[in-house]
Amino acid sequence: RAAPSGLVAFRRDAGSVYRMMFITPARLTDRFSSGFRETTYSFRYLSPGEAASVQPMRLLVVTPRPGDTAESLARTLPFDQFNEPFFRMLNDLAPGERVNTGERIKVVAA
Repeated sequence: RAAPSGLVAFRRDAGSVYRMMFITPARLTDRFSSGFRETTYSFRYLSPGEAASVQPMRLLVVTPRPGDTAESLARTLPFDQFNEPFFRMLNDLAPGERVNTGERIKVVAA
């Protein structure tokens, strides 16, 4: 299962702290460590124009209906790629593991 592989905090001023958490299967942490480091180095503040163009996303907790699968639910996520791996990570589902009808799951909505 996936577990936190790295935590990073940035302090902007006395009232602002930004946190990043990197989550990977423990056996893959070393493989991704340089990518995690590059991600933290890319952190920057957005210009007012960039900030105004950001659309918020929300995490919803829903109950799957009969016929829903990890694949079908992942297609509803508002991302261009990696929807199914993200959906599985978000819900702690291993590859090939099924979504259980009646069990609450998380999805992302724009």
